[in-house]
This record gives sequence, C-alpha cells and structure tokens, in this order.
Amino acid sequence: MANENVTHAPGITIEKDSIVGLVSAVSFLPNVLDGERLTVEQVHQLEEGIRHAKDIAEETANMILHALREADIHLQVLRQSEGLKQAAEEFLENAEAALKRHSMTH
Repeated sequence: MANENVTHAPGITIEKDSIVGLVSAVSFLPNVLDGERLTVEQVHQLEEGIRHAKDIAEETANMILHALREADIHLQVLRQSEGLKQAAEEFLENAEAALKRHSMTH
C-alpha cells in the first residue's frame, strides 16, 4: 500500500499508515493487559504504534494551532470591521451635523 495521506487542513496531513499502524498495535493490547506475554513481533508493533501515536498527536496539535491562527485572523478582521463601522458612524454623525449647520446658515 502506498503511503497515502489524509489532509485535515491546508498543509497538515496524517499518513494513513500511521493510523493503520496505531490500530494494529492497539488490537492486541487487551490481551497484554490480561497478562499475556508479548511476542517479539508484537513488541515491534507496539513500538511502531507508539511512534505512530506520537506522529498523530503532533499532527493533531498542528491542526489545533492552525485552527487557532485562523480564528485569531478572523477575530482581528472582526475587530478591524468594528473599528471601521465606528469610524463610518462618526463620519455620518459629523456629516449630518455639518449639513444641519450649513442649512441653518443658508
């Protein structure tokens, strides 16, 4: 199987092999918890599963950071929009007041 990727956000991917490796390593874990001894192959699978879990955790953290950055950008845009709205409202009030003063004098 080719090393396929699952894209979760722009520039952030988790390899499908990581997910498959993790699931494979976890599949025999209940037996170990019941007291069975691990074979050498299972130890290797478990070590590989741990590496995959770390990769997935790192990519998940990257996805969260990406989402937080996106949210921060949106918040900044909203704040700027609010500032522009207030400036436009002040301009409108000043323009209306200027028109009233002008119409009273003419």
